Amino acid sequence: MAIRYDLRVPWWLSGLFLCLAQTAEAQQTAYAQQTALVKLLHQNRYALTVQKGEMGGPGGAFIQNELSQAQFVAIGEEHGTRQVPQFVWATCRTMARDGLDALAVEAGPLVTARLQQWTSSNDGSAGLAAFEKRYPDSIAFFNWQQEFDLLGECAQATTSHDLHPSRDLQLWGLDQEFLGAPAFILQEILEARPGPQAESIGRKMQEQCADDTRKSIATGDWKDGCMLRLSPPDLSSLQSAVERTANRRAQELTATLMKTHHIYSLHESGHAYEANRERSLLMKHNFLANYQELSKSTGRPVRVLLKFGGNHLFKGFNETDLNDLGNFVAEFADGLAGTSLHIEVLGMRGEDEENVGPGRPDRAVAKDPEPGSLAPLYAEAYPEGWTVFDLRPLRGKFASLGPIDRGLERLIFGYDMLVLVAEVTAQADIQ
Repeated sequence: MAIRYDLRVPWWLSGLFLCLAQTAEAQQTAYAQQTALVKLLHQNRYALTVQKGEMGGPGGAFIQNELSQAQFVAIGEEHGTRQVPQFVWATCRTMARDGLDALAVEAGPLVTARLQQWTSSNDGSAGLAAFEKRYPDSIAFFNWQQEFDLLGECAQATTSHDLHPSRDLQLWGLDQEFLGAPAFILQEILEARPGPQAESIGRKMQEQCADDTRKSIATGDWKDGCMLRLSPPDLSSLQSAVERTANRRAQELTATLMKTHHIYSLHESGHAYEANRERSLLMKHNFLANYQELSKSTGRPVRVLLKFGGNHLFKGFNETDLNDLGNFVAEFADGLAGTSLHIEVLGMRGEDEENVGPGRPDRAVAKDPEPGSLAPLYAEAYPEGWTVFDLRPLRGKFASLGPIDRGLERLIFGYDMLVLVAEVTAQADIQ
């Protein structure tokens, strides 16, 4: 009698085999997807050099070609590193060859008007330093030497070309004024001669502001400063007094003070999203107003370079879940049948700039070397120097890349290029 062997696999063992097969398949899929991401990054990375206002290497040629085709170029940055002004200077020089009309920056319109004056002056740094001493913390970022030098370098780059020889580079400040600005704005209101009642209120506020500024510098606490201690009744009284006059300049200055105070107060009271939304709207309105005014005088589309913190210049939603200035610029370019190019510049290791309180110089601190969601790009970046990644080819193939960290996904669709700098150094305050 022949012996028959039952070759059927027990149910519990068949389940194990199925699980192992599925796990292996998942691992193979994940490996293939990771390989696809690495391959795309390899295919779309370029070595870049930036020195004395010039881009070099394969990345330099690649970026310069892209810049020549863009009406708006938006550079998102980490604040406070010397390498960013170097890159922006080289960008200014490249754009100037085809015509560059304006540089939009993360500063208030009032202080930006002063920056434009100092930029064209032989002793501009001294003028800025004196202003900072009189009105501490009224200037954000451009009280760093390398940032201030950049403004003059960009202006010089545009005047050295013959496309628009009679027109200076315009500097657009799109943001609210900075935390220490109330004393400066109140002085501007008084100099506008808004009438006896408004002047009386303004002087009272100015005296209180001086006391608050001294206190905040002594305590090192922004909450003790003038901006966050302005009296709403005083602000309302000042606004009412100014509105009863026909003094347009005083009215505009008072509106600026009110808007700036409201944004900071919202943020301080726990309404960060609302504060950021209001700030975003302000920057968009200021960009559009400046663009419309300049395009009327030129009779043609104008080219603008924007330099802001990286979070402000994403296409789509940014890291604080807002459609910020960068998205507006991208959509505006689409509406004009133009092109916007968005580039983020980040350091991989080195130094960051740290603010240590009102009235005190910033200091350099060690940069956090953890790449976070950018780990795949850090891994594929050149170990030294600069690396440019063109992110646009990843979009059409995004579905084949498998699960992607949300931060990396936001970067791929929010910026056209990422520039990684292997080693960054902190900027220095103007002395």
